[in-house]
Amino acid sequence: KFCIKYVNFKKLTKMLRGLLNVRNYLKSFRLVKNGLKRNSNWVSLLLNKESSHELKIKFSTALSSKRSHESGDLIPYYFAKDLVSFYNALPNANSKVELFQALSTNLGIDTEQVETSLVKLHKSITEKSTLVNRNQEELLLSLIPTYKHLFDDISRLSEGVGFLVNMRKDLRHLFKSNLLDRNSPNLRVFDNFLKKHLAEWFADGFMDLQPITWNSTSAGFIEKLMKSEAVHPINSWSEMKQRMGNRRRVFAFTHRMIPDEPLVVLHALLGDNIPSNINSVLQTDNYPMEKDLVKTATFYSISAIHRGLDGIGLGNLLIKKVVHELKREFPTLDTFVTLSPVPNFRKWLDHHLNIVVSGEPIPQTFIGFDMQTCCDIKNMLSTENWHLNDDLCSKLELPMKKLCARYLSREKRRGLAFDPVAHFHLRNGAILWRLNWLGNPNQMGMDLSYGLMVNYKYNLTDIEANNYEYLVHSKVATSADVQVTADS
Repeated sequence: KFCIKYVNFKKLTKMLRGLLNVRNYLKSFRLVKNGLKRNSNWVSLLLNKESSHELKIKFSTALSSKRSHESGDLIPYYFAKDLVSFYNALPNANSKVELFQALSTNLGIDTEQVETSLVKLHKSITEKSTLVNRNQEELLLSLIPTYKHLFDDISRLSEGVGFLVNMRKDLRHLFKSNLLDRNSPNLRVFDNFLKKHLAEWFADGFMDLQPITWNSTSAGFIEKLMKSEAVHPINSWSEMKQRMGNRRRVFAFTHRMIPDEPLVVLHALLGDNIPSNINSVLQTDNYPMEKDLVKTATFYSISAIHRGLDGIGLGNLLIKKVVHELKREFPTLDTFVTLSPVPNFRKWLDHHLNIVVSGEPIPQTFIGFDMQTCCDIKNMLSTENWHLNDDLCSKLELPMKKLCARYLSREKRRGLAFDPVAHFHLRNGAILWRLNWLGNPNQMGMDLSYGLMVNYKYNLTDIEANNYEYLVHSKVATSADVQVTADS
């Protein structure tokens, strides 16, 4: 009678189950610890090819066991801390290759557990058992790779989020340098899970928009911006100060867990017209301008600083927040454009000119350009300092703008724009508004695109419709002038 009256059996049962979870977790945990040599690390044991298969299974069990405050979690981050310290001590790229292969293979999805869960679920559905929901949950959990639990624990460490960003940066670099096979199923799934995990931590609620000014921003932070500027390199502190003058704004995205690290940086020029040449933007005087006269904001540099965040889409979010911030500061501001590079145009053009000149079938984007015309273009472009020759420039302008318009609006990869900068802005809802002949006559501009630059325009009322048409129907929004140039 006493027990019935005073004991909450529901809470007691829950507590006993929690203790059982802890017991199972600690059992796996102790087995792993017992397998380690003194002063060694569980990661080194995972990498050891002589380690027993049973021990590696126990790694997975210990990492994926349900751990929460309710179940009396005693050692939640042991594995996370060990991995961080082990990784930071790795001596070279080959060591990281070995670790990524081990993590993606030994701590991935347990296919045997998936098969077992599938059988149990199918049986419960066939028998119309009350265990259907529980078996569904078990199947879903079995489809989560073990290293996802490791990502979760690392993210809760004081510098864990920054560690994962740097780890993915290393992974991407190893893919690019062909030290790791980007087509490996295990590694591809590992990268995708890590990317999705970081996307959750770099959502809007965790991000802060930081206006960068000469007087209020620390010198160390500004120096990081200078070193990371990839679009238009900054060569001195005076140049950096110029870019933070009266008619300019610089904004950076930071994360609340790594507030001293700029993640994405945007440079804007304020004025009353849409510029067509990058030198005029970089050299514009910084005299004060009446707020009521500010009509146009030109985004002339958007740089993602950390390669570990590639594909997460912070640039899109940054543009939206900057537009809102600028409109708040300048109520008369109604035009938002970019002055953007065309990074792959020269490489693409040279390749296709060679195709036509060699007598191969003419690509769709070169319809109207016969072999002789392509030979002439190729010869003129091979002339040293052709961009300083007015006669050559006048002969090249129309065909080059036509080919660039077609390249940006018609050259596709999996239905979307082939050019990465075009894809970025079109995906964000901008339109391909204007082509600028010799918009960047500097060496970098000539090397990338034979000097061509582009204005993408953000019409705020059309952004959602443009985004939908581009992603769903592969339709590139262009101005009438660009369309006429491409069709001519």
